[in-house]
Amino acid sequence: MNQAVIYARVSTKEQQKEGFSIPSQLKLLHEYADKKCISIIKEFTESETAKKIGRTEFNNLIDYLKANKQIKIILVEKTDRLTRNFNDYVLIDQIVNELDIEVHLVKEGEVLSKYAKSHTKLIHSIKVALAKNFIDNLSEETSKGMLEKASQGFYPSKAPYGYKNNTQTKLIEADEQKSKIVQRAYELYASGLFSIQMIRDQLYREGFIFRNSTPKASVSSLHKILTNQFYTGYFIFKGVHRIGHHPPLISMSLFKEVQYQLKKLNKPDYSKREIAFAGLIKCGHCGNLITGDIKKGKYIYYRCTHSKQKCPDKYIREEKLDDQFASIVKSFSITKEQFEWMVKGLKEINKVKDCEVKERTKQITLEIEKWNLRLSKLYEDKLEGVIDERFYKNKARELRDKQYEVEAKLSNLTRVSFENVEMAIQLLDFAKDAYKFFSSIEKFEQAKFIKTISSNCFVKDGQVHLELKKPFLLLSK
Repeated sequence: MNQAVIYARVSTKEQQKEGFSIPSQLKLLHEYADKKCISIIKEFTESETAKKIGRTEFNNLIDYLKANKQIKIILVEKTDRLTRNFNDYVLIDQIVNELDIEVHLVKEGEVLSKYAKSHTKLIHSIKVALAKNFIDNLSEETSKGMLEKASQGFYPSKAPYGYKNNTQTKLIEADEQKSKIVQRAYELYASGLFSIQMIRDQLYREGFIFRNSTPKASVSSLHKILTNQFYTGYFIFKGVHRIGHHPPLISMSLFKEVQYQLKKLNKPDYSKREIAFAGLIKCGHCGNLITGDIKKGKYIYYRCTHSKQKCPDKYIREEKLDDQFASIVKSFSITKEQFEWMVKGLKEINKVKDCEVKERTKQITLEIEKWNLRLSKLYEDKLEGVIDERFYKNKARELRDKQYEVEAKLSNLTRVSFENVEMAIQLLDFAKDAYKFFSSIEKFEQAKFIKTISSNCFVKDGQVHLELKKPFLLLSK
């Protein structure tokens, strides 16, 4: 009889306490094992989010398989129970190939192994990308909450130096000692008689202690303070200027005077309009940016600035760079036929997801009804005089907040299910036309294109090395 281990996971401790997720996973996996005549040797369960790298039981699972090589099967409910980050995906792929392990994704009806068809592996890779996107989307929802808080004038993050976060009132207040250091720093710099280095020493001479661990402020810390508009009572969040509820430490006129003094020391801004790939590529030997030169009025060469060391690479022609960029773009471009069958596979995956969303929607709807009943009961207690008006208002606000939170989960759940697949299809559609599009646009637009698909670009020994962002790297592989 084949031997296997089980891996089951829930995202939060709360889900584990509720007792509906891990037990249901274990029941499903044991039933599957009985049906397939598979012997369960060990179970690994945990309640940690799969977006994290280094989950305890996940790591224990990997170590156990390496120590017990006779076990050749991992049973797991579905892809996003096992992994929602690319690091763990790579680790599982390595285990599958090196130890000849099979991963049975029971709910999805798939078996991953080193002998699996390329189509199965690709669809699984896309599922991992979708699971990662789900995590990213939840992060976006958190950002929306922060944006709403900012729109009301409340800074949704840690207060900068000179202020403190009041945990009781949830407001930002001036720190009695640190605020004086901020005010004095602005006064000194506005005079035009002090550099930042000189202000650092002057503050210390006047008895101002920046922090107990670092009595003298660093130059970078002071520069950050002197360029932060937060101290005027305003703040910038997501690129938008907002009027804050925190008390200002300096006037707007003082802030502007300091910015004027800072600009007097700035170097001129030299434009590189004629060099398309300037500021995009780094030297693979020393990490400096590659600069461009125009020879004979028409030939463009790129080279290292050699500001750190004398690097062995000399020049590389723009045409050679362009050819290599085009080759990299071509590596993740797909044919029309590939696009069609991948989209078909994604839509099949979405059918399974829809069932899961309906089940979760049912659970959340019941939870919303629970809060409605509690609100109704609370209102009846008020009418009957069991509770007073003040208690009713406070408790009703608390219950409504919880109700809104659950309703937001429901709204997000139904939207995310649809958006994940739509985003994946848009990515595939982009890849289908990427090479043709790249070849048809001007050099400056090509540079923007390269920045969009990559996180790092460097040249070493005449060869372009592009670190593609994960979706494009996935397609390229």
